[in-house]
Amino acid sequence: MPHGLRGLIVAALTAAAMGTISSSLNSLAAATTHDLWLPISKHRAEDPETLKAARKFTLMWAVVLIGGALLYKEQGTPVVVIALAIASFTYGPLLGGFFLGIFWKQARQRDAIAGMSIAIVAMSLVVFAKQLIAWFPNFPVPLKGASTIAWPWYVLIGTSITLLFGILSSFIPSSNRTASS
Repeated sequence: MPHGLRGLIVAALTAAAMGTISSSLNSLAAATTHDLWLPISKHRAEDPETLKAARKFTLMWAVVLIGGALLYKEQGTPVVVIALAIASFTYGPLLGGFFLGIFWKQARQRDAIAGMSIAIVAMSLVVFAKQLIAWFPNFPVPLKGASTIAWPWYVLIGTSITLLFGILSSFIPSSNRTASS
């Protein structure tokens, strides 16, 4: 293969990877800014502070994604399996949020967010159990059991946790029931 062609192939692969990474970071930062930060901060989308916050969220998500990638360094697992495992631990909470809204009429936005948040934290412990055990050998026994769970179960577990905690949250009264529905 000519040397120039090799350079073009490397440049094309790098451009494709950068396009995927930048769109992922943009999506994560936009969702965090518009779905979480704007309602909490009471700013408008046009405010200069919103752009600054979006840039900070982009940096935060870059650090999170790089940190997650470093956890799998030299693991010996095929990349496809790692990618599906990481994706499936967020798909469960998303599916649970949809099921909660469809099948549990008492559910509010607050209940879905609570259930999904708890599920993502729990699934993070399951997905990264092997790495956490390597770093903290005296970690509690349940984490050692979680390290044996195969990734195809992640969606079912995340969905179940979201539904359970979303339903439990729906029984907690709020001061303005109609405003949060």
